[in-house]
Amino acid sequence: MAGGELALVDIGGGAFQYLTSLRAPVRQLSTILITHLHSDHIGGIGDALTLSAFQGRERPVTIYGPPGIRRVVAGFVDAYAIDTQLRSDPDGGFVDPRHVVPSVEVVEIEGDASRLLYAREGLEVRAFGVDHWPVEGALGYRFDFAGRSVVFSGDTRTDDRLASHARAADVLVHSAMGLGWIAKHAVPYLDSLGERRDARLLEEAQRIFSPPVEIAEIARRAGVAQLVFSHKPPVPWPGDFIYLWGVAEVFGGDVSIARDGMRIDLEGQAAPGR
Repeated sequence: MAGGELALVDIGGGAFQYLTSLRAPVRQLSTILITHLHSDHIGGIGDALTLSAFQGRERPVTIYGPPGIRRVVAGFVDAYAIDTQLRSDPDGGFVDPRHVVPSVEVVEIEGDASRLLYAREGLEVRAFGVDHWPVEGALGYRFDFAGRSVVFSGDTRTDDRLASHARAADVLVHSAMGLGWIAKHAVPYLDSLGERRDARLLEEAQRIFSPPVEIAEIARRAGVAQLVFSHKPPVPWPGDFIYLWGVAEVFGGDVSIARDGMRIDLEGQAAPGR
């Protein structure tokens, strides 16, 4: 939330209802930025567009994402067409159809070079390519506003590109699916329970995602002030502390484990000379 706008980075099924329950200013929704096209990152697009209109959104929404996002959004528009018609019917509807699902512009981002997506009211949003093998075209996003900056990695392994785009960021939100401890302990445990499918999924995640210590090293190199671990793997018992093992040895900034409803407020910095 910045400059009077609400921007969403990914939107899974049920996420927008939860966001509404937190009393977020959803009528200010202007932008949805999709990192990649896995279902848990796109499943709530239709709800975000429709429910924000119910809450009084009148501004259009622009959706950015990798190649294929235009097809995804077209599918939601088609799926919600009857709903839009019913809710905007002059004899019983209450929503202007211009503000529901069809009121969306889609921008496909090709290539992995960094680019400025938009700049308005002091808010600048950039996209950059990330390594989410075997997915092609996966993206991360950086927000700069009033001298402060927040970077979202999307789902990725850390690399030099991420370090470059996260340079001097106040907050880096990074996926934490990779965890060597899981391969050593959780996978054998699940195997012993006969849960071979879940065990293989966790094992595969270690090939696709970086462990927290590697992420912390990238954050240190980039000069990040606060590191937030999100998108954690399901483990067969609780214990968020395992994500922090060894992190303090390589990264001296603040470290948080993301939880539903977490809010981070950054106060704007005065321009030089003021």
